[in-house]
Amino acid sequence: MPSKEKALLVVSRYKEDLSWLSGYKNKVFVYNKGPLEVKGYDFENVPNMGGNQYDICHYIYDNYDRLPPTIAFVQGDPFDHCNKEKLDRLLEKNWFAGLESYEHLKENDCHRKCSFVDWGYMEINNSWYIKSHNQTMRKKGFEPKCPFHAFDDFMETFFEDYKHVDWIRFSPGAQYLVERERCLAYPRKFWRGLMDIFSEDGRINGGTEAHVVERAMWMIFNGFFRPRETPKLVSRPELSLRRRERLWNKLIGRK
Repeated sequence: MPSKEKALLVVSRYKEDLSWLSGYKNKVFVYNKGPLEVKGYDFENVPNMGGNQYDICHYIYDNYDRLPPTIAFVQGDPFDHCNKEKLDRLLEKNWFAGLESYEHLKENDCHRKCSFVDWGYMEINNSWYIKSHNQTMRKKGFEPKCPFHAFDDFMETFFEDYKHVDWIRFSPGAQYLVERERCLAYPRKFWRGLMDIFSEDGRINGGTEAHVVERAMWMIFNGFFRPRETPKLVSRPELSLRRRERLWNKLIGRK
């Protein structure tokens, strides 16, 4: 049964106008990453890195023992990925959902609708976004530090029974309505481990890591695979030994 308590809105905000929040009676918490002040809502000023994908893990980790019954993780402007009519309807139902409205997209060789679950967005698993975003970062003068060269590398690092899937069901923009139990299905250190893969390069559109985690969140919240007790780092061969050792130490050292 869905909780009778309205979902907490956890908002990842840079410079977006938050006036839309006045139309909702939900409690609100804002991760404020930009120069503008937050007025009228609980908030935390945080560095602009990692995208809202990082904020999801951050919130669950920091509030692990006091999570509300349901949480809606959204961006500063949630309507870029989910129209208001659908967002309102899903918030009213108050159980797990990807907060997205991509039904208008025509199916092709790269994306399709998930007919066997909820008709939500699916993308072919070819990790195209990793190379694309790394190239964007290099054009801006940054050397990418993402430790994964493929989505499967990430999944094999954190899950012991993951096997390649041809298509990935996920919510573009990483906006989700999630029950507390789905977050607590993993130990607290799991969420810390996810936070640790993000580098300081996350200031550029969340970093390449954010695009990988974005595509994993649906599987994570649905508990499709068993998490490793200790992550087994699977990473690209050209990753520097120093960077590999630093990330490995972070992954195995967090509680």
